[in-house]
Amino acid sequence: MNYEKHYKLFEDSIEELKETATADNEVNSLLKKLEGVDSELMFTLDSAIGALARAYEKQGFNGGLAFAREIRI
Repeated sequence: MNYEKHYKLFEDSIEELKETATADNEVNSLLKKLEGVDSELMFTLDSAIGALARAYEKQGFNGGLAFAREIRI
């Protein structure tokens, strides 16, 4: 199964949680502070956080697909 293809079908309709926006704002604030201290580290950390977020998002999406298959949606 092409998870990327299926994800793209649904990504615009995924509800953003308040917790997601709050966490995003907190991380952005910390990254902004770090940029003033060590911009190279800030960009490295930003990339790592993005990769981690995408991995968790894919994991959750894959879990949702597996659940849907299990209950035959």
